[in-house]
Amino acid sequence: MARKPRVEYPGAFYHVITRGNQRRDIFTDSRDRERCINKLKDYKERYEFFIYAYTLMSNHIHLLIETGNTSLSKIMQGFLQSYTQYYNRKYNTVGHLFQSRYKAILCEKDV
Repeated sequence: MARKPRVEYPGAFYHVITRGNQRRDIFTDSRDRERCINKLKDYKERYEFFIYAYTLMSNHIHLLIETGNTSLSKIMQGFLQSYTQYYNRKYNTVGHLFQSRYKAILCEKDV
């Protein structure tokens, strides 16, 4: 059974959750967290979206994001792929860092 496509449109507001593959840690030290935040900032500047809040747990990430003209899929693909490349190079590992698709919950935004 095919999964349903995400609801995406400019100005959409999401609670995004992604976690480490097999629930493993995705941050080993504070430099990993700092690098993740910097990657998120880089993609925020590139794709012009808003970040209202974020939480970096040892094995997962929570984000509150409002998209601009770029789809959430494109933002998350670049951000997660970029952090995974950093992590795999640093720890001499290969393959997936994040488990399956990220969860994106469409939220209502108070105006």
